[in-house]
Amino acid sequence: MQHHTNSRRLLPSGKRRPCPVCQRIKDQDCRMSPDLELVLCRHPRTNLVPWHDGEAGFVFVGNTTDQRCGVFVREDAIDRRQW
Repeated sequence: MQHHTNSRRLLPSGKRRPCPVCQRIKDQDCRMSPDLELVLCRHPRTNLVPWHDGEAGFVFVGNTTDQRCGVFVREDAIDRRQW
């Protein structure tokens, strides 16, 4: 699965930048694009069916190839980009 974003640099989660999916702040395990269109959340999903998280506005699109992170795309970015 290949993902595209405006910036190749993914920013780590932390106290000043919580993960928008799981709100993780205790470490830098989650990563996100600067525009928040793509989030790699350290909590991979066992149910691999795409689903919408209405509260946070992200859609789960699958796990990373190493199964360590869930891949989330901001809902309003899905129509604009090819994920």
